[in-house]
Amino acid sequence: MPNYSYKAMDSTGQSVTGSLPATNRVAAMDLLGQQGLMPVSVLEQASAAPAAVREAAPRGGRVSQAIAESFVRELSSLLAAGVPLGRSLHILGRECSNPAAKAQWTAIHEDVVGGQSLAEAMARWTRTFSPVQVAMVRAGEMGGFLDVVLAQIAEFRSRERDLKGRLKGAMIYPAVLVTLAVLVLIFLMTFFIPVFSGIFKDIGADLPALSQAIIAVSNAITRHGLLVLAVAAVGGYVGFR
Repeated sequence: MPNYSYKAMDSTGQSVTGSLPATNRVAAMDLLGQQGLMPVSVLEQASAAPAAVREAAPRGGRVSQAIAESFVRELSSLLAAGVPLGRSLHILGRECSNPAAKAQWTAIHEDVVGGQSLAEAMARWTRTFSPVQVAMVRAGEMGGFLDVVLAQIAEFRSRERDLKGRLKGAMIYPAVLVTLAVLVLIFLMTFFIPVFSGIFKDIGADLPALSQAIIAVSNAITRHGLLVLAVAAVGGYVGFR
């Protein structure tokens, strides 16, 4: 169980510092409240690394766009229903079944309860929330219409996900055609052309320059197929980066 160093104020307004073991930051703040202390700051002693370092090794892995969209939409609905922000985040973190998302929602809840704004807490997770979305949340917090902004973010994410799905679906047919064309071309170059080139060679016929070039390419592919395939793969990778 980690230890948390705290700074708090007692009932007389005096500053009190110390440390105590707790399962998480929220539990530590609850313990301080039970002792009649008002927390000012509560920090885990074993996690002094800055937020940027913690983000570089996020807990639980990547969160899918669909789960992030659901989180934003549900948070908007809870806030619109009058549920406080801290309570809403706690509910979403508790009810989440995805380990990666649960870790992130819990971290956001702890940061907000610890005194950060929702935008600051979300900004830690750059792979889940884009800078534009964080800026929208910050504007919503400052303007007092956070639930409306979150609903708009959820709608934008839904449209973006739908558009990506349509684009992927539209690319399937061209990809199949290109694959079939490449397979047919490989078959012609490795089986069909060598047979006819041997026939032309036996009869001693003079071939046009274009036919000779095609036969030369076929011979190169037949003899150095793996090398040609590797060069084509590297070229395709470099071209689509």
